[in-house]
Amino acid sequence: MNERTRAHFEAIGIEGVLSEIAEGKFGAGPSLAKSEAEAWVAAERVKRDGAALSRKEAREEETLSIARKALSNAQRATTIAIFAVIVSIAMAAQKARRMALTLNTPAPNGRLQATRMNPRAPEPGR
Repeated sequence: MNERTRAHFEAIGIEGVLSEIAEGKFGAGPSLAKSEAEAWVAAERVKRDGAALSRKEAREEETLSIARKALSNAQRATTIAIFAVIVSIAMAAQKARRMALTLNTPAPNGRLQATRMNPRAPEPGR
């Protein structure tokens, strides 16, 4: 195929070349020009499909990259949540320990004080 023919094909594109083939511009039967046109269309489709495949692979890789980042962030969030639960449990245990010590502290008269948390303790003065 000469450069002039190639330039013409590139100017009109795949659809234009297919249109010319269908219109019979290269002859009704088999011809060298028609074979070259069909070969050029096939080569252009391969190039186009290869570029589309490359773009598709790039999008898939980007999707996987985003998914990996999301997984990493989720794992960090889970670790932080577990740490928060452990701290919360430790603080609740410390508060319960303090309350138990307060409830069992005798009043100045030596008796346990009645509180909301310890209603069974004798009332002061009895």
